[in-house]
Amino acid sequence: MIERTASLVGEAGQRIAISLWAEDLDWLAGPLRSASTSGCQVVVNVFGATDLEIGEVFTHEEPARTVGGHLLHLAVDQTTALIGSLDEPVSAVFTQHPALVGIVEKLIRDETYLAAIYARFTDDLETEYGRHLVRLRSRFLPPDQAEQLISIVGFGADDQVTDLLT
Repeated sequence: MIERTASLVGEAGQRIAISLWAEDLDWLAGPLRSASTSGCQVVVNVFGATDLEIGEVFTHEEPARTVGGHLLHLAVDQTTALIGSLDEPVSAVFTQHPALVGIVEKLIRDETYLAAIYARFTDDLETEYGRHLVRLRSRFLPPDQAEQLISIVGFGADDQVTDLLT
């Protein structure tokens, strides 16, 4: 999956949209930098801290605070997409189906919107929805993932969402 992802980034001609963990930049920063240098629009959603300075970079919470595992989403030139899990067993789906590529593009775009909005309105959002947006997120997660989110957010989160899980 790592080789295929790097290859797809290397083949990009116009646009790369990607959502990944900061640790994935150890093997993908070079290909992303090359694509940006060659004129590709590069949009990167990173879960975790990074000093990446190419294209447009949006940061999200640390991977330890995510629910759902170590995922990677990539859309290239609005014609190709790869969705993968870097958790064991590593697996991925590659597609050129226009509807699925559009869904991956939209997913990455929505993550970008969320990161930009959260960065600007953190205090208001956390006042309304709780730390780490736990009251909002818990409503839409499967119960086991909602419980995992509560355990990640930590002390006090149980009080915020008890009614949502019962």
